[in-house]
Amino acid sequence: MYASYLGALLALFLQRWLQEHGVLESFRLLDYHASNLWLLAALFGLGAIAGDLVKSFFKRRLKIAEGRPWIPFDQIDLVLGALICVSPVYALDLPRVLVLLLLTPFLHFLTNLTGYTLGLKDVWW
Repeated sequence: MYASYLGALLALFLQRWLQEHGVLESFRLLDYHASNLWLLAALFGLGAIAGDLVKSFFKRRLKIAEGRPWIPFDQIDLVLGALICVSPVYALDLPRVLVLLLLTPFLHFLTNLTGYTLGLKDVWW
């Protein structure tokens, strides 16, 4: 959980820095100066882990072997969990949620393939 929390915190601080310097301003989803970054990082990290735990619970109940893919839930579990956890503080509009849900599987595939190609993962999924 600490890795998720630290990763979310680093991403939020990076995005805040980019916002301060006007980089990619049109893609900004949050006003990082008006937001509590510690709370957002905790909620994003907790949500990502919770989403993965819920997915794993159902994956085991359906007797899907450990390490086997469960498309599309392996790709969107952390996004759904993070969005649900963050929603009491900040709720994205539907078009942005849909973009996240459509882009995440593609980005998930690319990062897994990169990890596999670099020898960091045993399987490409």
